[in-house]
Amino acid sequence: KAAAQGYARAEYNLGVDYGQGQGVPQDYAKENYWYEKAAAQGYADAECNLGFDYGHGQGVPQDYAKANYWFGKAAAQGNAGAEINLGDAYYSGHGVPQDTMEAIHWWKRAAAQGGRVGRAAQHLINLINLVERG
Repeated sequence: KAAAQGYARAEYNLGVDYGQGQGVPQDYAKENYWYEKAAAQGYADAECNLGFDYGHGQGVPQDYAKANYWFGKAAAQGNAGAEINLGDAYYSGHGVPQDTMEAIHWWKRAAAQGGRVGRAAQHLINLINLVERG
């Protein structure tokens, strides 16, 4: 009911439910429908998940430019998941010019937040440093 009334967090949570098939049949199109509604209100977790889905072609056509657009919006709000994914995009050159320094910039932002995602970002930075040292 809350999602139908326009509450962004409820819209996001309903998107998660459809994506994982929790209490509803798994349906990636409905997942992204609800993520887009929440993202339209600036809900960073929904923006990040839309980026993931566009990057992987989950329920939407694969489109790295759209993935990075959504990652960028969420990263601007400090979403660590979006920051690490944006770093990955720059490192691999998916939808953006390949740029290791830009990748490290985003990974450092994610690493600074700590937690599981922060540790993963720090690990990526450490790997790059090892490769550069030869």
